[in-house]
Amino acid sequence: QFKVHFDKSNDRHIPLKIQRSDLKKEDLIENAKTAIAVIDHVNKDKKLFHYVINSDSDGIVKFSQTEIRPDVGDSIEISFFETFNKKQFKKKINILRILESNEVNQNIVNSISGLLSLNYKTTDKSKPDYGFIDDYYVSKELLRKHNIIEECYIVAEGMFVNNKRSVFKITHC
Repeated sequence: QFKVHFDKSNDRHIPLKIQRSDLKKEDLIENAKTAIAVIDHVNKDKKLFHYVINSDSDGIVKFSQTEIRPDVGDSIEISFFETFNKKQFKKKINILRILESNEVNQNIVNSISGLLSLNYKTTDKSKPDYGFIDDYYVSKELLRKHNIIEECYIVAEGMFVNNKRSVFKITHC
């Protein structure tokens, strides 16, 4: 049996041979790689979220692919297989299953504490625009959520992704 695939880059149809298999999806999942990923971005307008496994493995999940609606900093367990795009010299993660997880990927998520220094884009010192704690960026949204308007000692959770450090949760201020 053959399946026809249209190659847009070369503007041609390519026949692909299909192999029959007795494997079920459950068998594939059972033998697939698994990893704990951390959610580093959620876009509710586009109905998707971005996850990171490590410095060279990440991906996007559309809301239509799962019932999970995570927040930034949440962990998920994914079962997957990888393919490699030779033209882009890039690997792609193909997800078979996504589960919520309480496990923390220690390579990405860190607990931090220290003095939060605030930065202002205007002379209005009642509304800080962002802050830093030990080289971790703290967003204006997080500062507003916790009503932080002056420098203080905080305990927080942050992540280190693509050489960027950012706080996603303040646990004590």
